Amino acid sequence: MGKKILLSCIVFSIVLLSLPANGYSAGDIIPKGRVKITDFDVPNIVNAGEPFFINVTIKNDRFLPVKLKLRADLLDGLLEFIKKSTGEEPIFTCPGRTTTTIQIDCIIRDGDVDWYKEEYNIQAVLFQKIPLIGWISRDFSTVQGIHVKSRLGEKDNVRILSIKAPEIIDEDATTFDVSITVSNEGSFDFSIWTSVDMVEKPSILPGLEQYNLLRGLASERKELGRSNEETIKPGETKTIHISCELRETEANKERFNIEAVLFVNFNGQHFQVDTSTMQGIYHEQSFLEQNYLLIIAAVFGVLIALAIIVFIIRILYPSYYIKRIKLKEEKKRIKRFDSDE
Repeated sequence: MGKKILLSCIVFSIVLLSLPANGYSAGDIIPKGRVKITDFDVPNIVNAGEPFFINVTIKNDRFLPVKLKLRADLLDGLLEFIKKSTGEEPIFTCPGRTTTTIQIDCIIRDGDVDWYKEEYNIQAVLFQKIPLIGWISRDFSTVQGIHVKSRLGEKDNVRILSIKAPEIIDEDATTFDVSITVSNEGSFDFSIWTSVDMVEKPSILPGLEQYNLLRGLASERKELGRSNEETIKPGETKTIHISCELRETEANKERFNIEAVLFVNFNGQHFQVDTSTMQGIYHEQSFLEQNYLLIIAAVFGVLIALAIIVFIIRILYPSYYIKRIKLKEEKKRIKRFDSDE
């Protein structure tokens, strides 16, 4: 009898020592089905970095109460690997022959998701404490799809709606005001700022310009003014006013194009998220500066004309007059000579 008890203890010890730390295989030696998850409710859309709740309904068909705990896992990939634990419910007791709904506080941090991806899966895992064995996984919920919106992914939903700038600037003016209307169609608050640039040569590949690729094909631009950083909330529309100034090298341009550029400040990094359409501005120039070549040509033309007139009056006409008088005198002399004969 003593040998049988000793052999049973050795076998039981081997089983205990062979169980993994997280207990995922321990449920294989415990009858299942009497403590299980019957319902799992997950919100369709959540924001990364913000808390949300999931509801898990548990049914205990046993007569005795059991000690349980819950964990929510964020899954990723075709094989549903665990990407991160998003929340955990501390130990609680579920009475016998009852159905209980537990609410789990969850949060998915920005670093747990990819900025270019929104669709993930989430699953609840039920653990039960077994005497002498410890915590084992008792049941898994169905896998539920969840849309996780991150700040990096949502930053492109901040857009420029319109830009208002003067079409004509006075001759003596070197400053002008530009109004830019911006909307936030995303799910997060963003710190934004805008700039107004003079575009001297548009980019051949605008989509690659913000990544500093192919600099030879990039646009040539000069910043005329920028706004201060301010916060725009989800669903909000703001009008930003920027005072622009033309430097000496730009003040003599009669026509030029401007473009508004929108930036988002995310953790100290500034991302260009949108640009406006280009708008042309006419800058009035002084008549002398604008037509100095024509004026110089006109002055030279007048001087040449005066020189020609003077030449005609002082030289050609007197010569012609003198020659005509001499011709008349010669005719009279010839007539007298003929009459004498």
